[in-house]
Amino acid sequence: MTELTEPDLALAARLLADVPHHQRLVAHRKRQRWGSIPAYLYSFGEVVRLLQDKQPALSWPALEHWLRHALRDVELADRVAEIMAQVSCEQGKTMQIRVLLERRLSQCRALAPS
Repeated sequence: MTELTEPDLALAARLLADVPHHQRLVAHRKRQRWGSIPAYLYSFGEVVRLLQDKQPALSWPALEHWLRHALRDVELADRVAEIMAQVSCEQGKTMQIRVLLERRLSQCRALAPS
């Protein structure tokens, strides 16, 4: 997998900011006792934290659409789409997409003013 290009300041700012309520991403955290717990995600950082959970449940097409249209990170959305097409195992998709999103978050935080 090739490295992501560095985001510009405008993209980094969008990825580090919250999205409006109507653009939130809905996912779930699965728990043995309580079942599926809804998670309403308003920021890219929240998505990364969800993917670090023991049992995240997230629609990959919805994530790809959210990255492409709400956050306007076309490169990242394209990479998620590639992983969706190439990896058949759900756990493998989760791991690869989590690593990819963590890299992008690190890039954005490095550009953010202290």
